[in-house]
Amino acid sequence: MQLNPLQVVLSDMHHAGVSDAVTDNPFDFFTQKIENPFAGDMASAQPAMAAPVAATQMVERTEQSQPQQPAATPKVQTKTETAPKTRDVADLVWRFGAKDATVEVVISSYAQKGVHPLSVQAKSLFEKMLAAIGLAEDQVAYVVLANADKFSSAEKALVQHYGSALGQASQKLFVGEGAVKCLLDKTLIRARLAENEFHGQKVGMVMHPESLLTQPALKKMAWQDLLSFQNLISGNVHYD
Repeated sequence: MQLNPLQVVLSDMHHAGVSDAVTDNPFDFFTQKIENPFAGDMASAQPAMAAPVAATQMVERTEQSQPQQPAATPKVQTKTETAPKTRDVADLVWRFGAKDATVEVVISSYAQKGVHPLSVQAKSLFEKMLAAIGLAEDQVAYVVLANADKFSSAEKALVQHYGSALGQASQKLFVGEGAVKCLLDKTLIRARLAENEFHGQKVGMVMHPESLLTQPALKKMAWQDLLSFQNLISGNVHYD
């Protein structure tokens, strides 16, 4: 029997050790149907065209009757490549929300500074996710990593070691693969199966709400992670 793509994804996660146990306390947003806002875009996507390859030009030499002279070594102009400049932390990380928040949501986003990192649909879903564990969005602060998947190695190390930029007093919830891989050097699937610390502080993690919009079957896994984070912020640390 041929598996569809979603079954393959879930099968891979099962082999990676991801549990899909259902909680006794039903999660409100889990039973709601979330429309996929990207359904139209997927069908209209066009494959990228390959860049044309420049043809190699061949130069023919006309042989003369006189003895052949050794060919002169062509001069090759070398271009000095400059390593990309490492950006300052202020260009890599920005923060907004409650200044005295007890929870910081750490998330990677392509949005410009000052723009909410989630789409309208994802923001609505994430508010339901926070409410399910007793949090309102105006009670949390957002720490936004500006395109974390594009960080150079030096920039990634800079953000990892710049703990003060992410605050030390707040509990942190890493949202999505980008934030987890940047700050913990792990995939989200592997990281969620163990205790994780950032600058000596235990952190929680959950799948990105944009991903849950396109893969609603994975909300069960997200609910498990939210419950683990709820235990963490309540002082009753427990990892399944």
